Amino acid sequence: MAYKRTLKEDCPRLTKLQEERKKRGWSQLRLAMESGISQGKIYQLDIGYRVEGTSLDIKSKLARTLDLHVLDLFPEIKTELMKHGILAKKSI
Repeated sequence: MAYKRTLKEDCPRLTKLQEERKKRGWSQLRLAMESGISQGKIYQLDIGYRVEGTSLDIKSKLARTLDLHVLDLFPEIKTELMKHGILAKKSI
């Protein structure tokens, strides 16, 4: 499966992850240490790279670390959650 790389120039606004991380005054390293996820992975998600290929487990860990619901941090995963039976269609 090929992934399109999204560079900062292609994504002028902050990703939700960047926004929430910066709101707390956290660096990528701090978020990595708090969540147990590699700084490299956080960098990728920060710039919007390979978000679709990232596991639900990693997305959930980041959301919990930032004290958010995973859908608040990654709203594009509603379909994935419904597919796995984690989110009922009525709750959308």
